[in-house]
Amino acid sequence: MQSAATSGAEASLVRLRNGGMAGPASAPLTCQTPIKPSALPASQVQHLGIHTVGETVWFNVPRHTETISIIQQAWGTVPDSVVLNGFELPNAAVITLLTDPNGNLLYDDNAPPPDDRTTAHVLTYASATTGVVTLPNTTQAFADSKSGGYPAGTWSFVVNDYALECVNSPSICSGGRGDDQYDVTVITKPVENRTTQSLDVGIYLASDAWTATRAIGDPYFQRFARTLAALYAGGSVRIDTVTVYDLPAWAKARYATGVDVTDQGPCSDFSQLFTLSKPKIELPLFFVDAIEFGGVEVHVSGIDGSIPGAASTGGTVVSGAVVDIADLAEGACRGSIDFANCGADAVAYVSAHEGGHYLGLYHTTEAFGDAFDPLEDTPTCSCSTACLSPTGASLCASQSFPLTAQVCTQTAQSPCGGGDNLMFWLFEPYISKGKLSPEQGKVMRANPAVQ
Repeated sequence: MQSAATSGAEASLVRLRNGGMAGPASAPLTCQTPIKPSALPASQVQHLGIHTVGETVWFNVPRHTETISIIQQAWGTVPDSVVLNGFELPNAAVITLLTDPNGNLLYDDNAPPPDDRTTAHVLTYASATTGVVTLPNTTQAFADSKSGGYPAGTWSFVVNDYALECVNSPSICSGGRGDDQYDVTVITKPVENRTTQSLDVGIYLASDAWTATRAIGDPYFQRFARTLAALYAGGSVRIDTVTVYDLPAWAKARYATGVDVTDQGPCSDFSQLFTLSKPKIELPLFFVDAIEFGGVEVHVSGIDGSIPGAASTGGTVVSGAVVDIADLAEGACRGSIDFANCGADAVAYVSAHEGGHYLGLYHTTEAFGDAFDPLEDTPTCSCSTACLSPTGASLCASQSFPLTAQVCTQTAQSPCGGGDNLMFWLFEPYISKGKLSPEQGKVMRANPAVQ
C-alpha cells in the first residue's frame, strides 16, 4: 500500500479543523423531527411562523435578491406518506402557487411540469416532513432574475403537502387530510458580483475506523479535501474550511456498519442520521463504513437527503448526504487526480456529487436517458440510436439496460454528451471527470450555504 502524497503547500489550500463532538450524548428514545432555525444573519431570514396547509403566506423580497429559499418544517404530526394510484409516496412538504409581485405564477404543484424542464421557473423535489425549494435552479429562472435579481416586493405562496392534494383527489389518492401544519421560513440571499464564492464543509464521522483527530492528520483525508476543493473550483466555488466532527458511541454503533437506504422516511436511520448535523452554514456530509439496501451491503457510494438540502438549517431530516468511505485510505494517491486508483479521489468525487444535489443540482441525464436536468448548457444523453446501437436503444427504452458514462462521452454527437459531468447519474472511475457547466456553477453559488 502506497501512501497518499501531500505537501505543506497543498494541504494549506484547504483548512482542516476538529469540530469536536456532534449529536446528543445518549440516543434519542423517539423519532426526531425537529424544527430548526437558519444560522444565516437575521437580515436574510424571514420566519413566517406556523401555517396550515391551504393558507396563503406573503413574504418580502428585497432589491437585488439573487436567491429565494423556502423551507417548510412539519409542526406536530403529519402523515409520512400517501397512496396515489396504488403506489406509496412520501407526504412531501411542497409549496404551490408561488407568485411574484407582478402577479406572475412561477410554480403550481398541481400543474404538470413542462416537458422541457429548462423552461420551468423552478424545479422542486419531493421530501417528507421537511421541504425545501430554492430558486434559481433552472435556465428560465436565470432569465427571471438576470436584471439585478428577482423582482423586489411582496411575493406569496400557498403552504401545501401531498396529503392536502389527496383531499382533492380521493378517487385516486388515499391518506389525505387538510389540517397539517408547517413552520415556514424564507431565506433571501443578495446578488453577489464576485466570480468565486466560498463554501465550508462539515464531515460527520459515523465510522468505526475514523476519528476527527486521525482524519485531520491523515494524508489520505488531506488528499480527499484537496480533490473535493479542486472539483468544486470547476463551479467557481472555493472550499475554505473542512470541519471534521466525531459522533458519540451510540451513533457509531447504529450507523457505522451500514445505513439502510431502503427506507428514506423521516423516522428511518437514513433521515435520523442527518438530525445530528450542527446549525452551521456549511455542506454537511456523513461518512459511513457501508451503505445497505434491505439489510444487504450494496455498491452504492452515496445518497443525498433532498434536492436541495436544508442549507444553513442543520439538524433536520434532510440536513445532509451520506457517503461510503470504505475505500478512503486505499490505492496509490500520487500526482494528479486519479479516480480509478486513488480511493481518496473517488470518495471526493462521490462527496462532490452528493454535495451537488444538496446545493441544488440534478442529474444531467438519468439512468435510462428519459429525463434531464433543467439547465440548457449541460450536455445530455438520450436513449436513442444516436447514442446506442438499435439493440442498445431498445434495451435502454425498456429500462433493461441503463446508459453508461462511456456511451455518454461521445461529445461530437450532441445527444450523447455529459458522461464526464460531475452530475451524470453514474460514476465510472476511468470515464468520469467531474466537469461542471457555467449554469451548474451558478446554481451552486446561489445556494444559501455558499457565501
